[in-house]
Amino acid sequence: MPAIVDTDVQFEVNFPFWFHPRKDARDYIIERGTPVVQVLPFKRTDWGMKTTYSDASKRNGLNKFIRSFALGEYRKLRHHKKTFR
Repeated sequence: MPAIVDTDVQFEVNFPFWFHPRKDARDYIIERGTPVVQVLPFKRTDWGMKTTYSDASKRNGLNKFIRSFALGEYRKLRHHKKTFR
């Protein structure tokens, strides 16, 4: 159940989530330490949005660019293996 939870004022949050036990389970115990919720914190800032009109040739070029990435062109042409020490 994806959601954005506002914790700027209220710091205690009960995260709602769906739970579907196995059909054959009468009693279901979630063991301590079992992850049940994934929380991804992010900073929210004020922002403005600007929209513009693009003609068909610009849209076609952008669509071609996006399709090339979807077909693995990024990996083939631009990706460089990183090494971590």
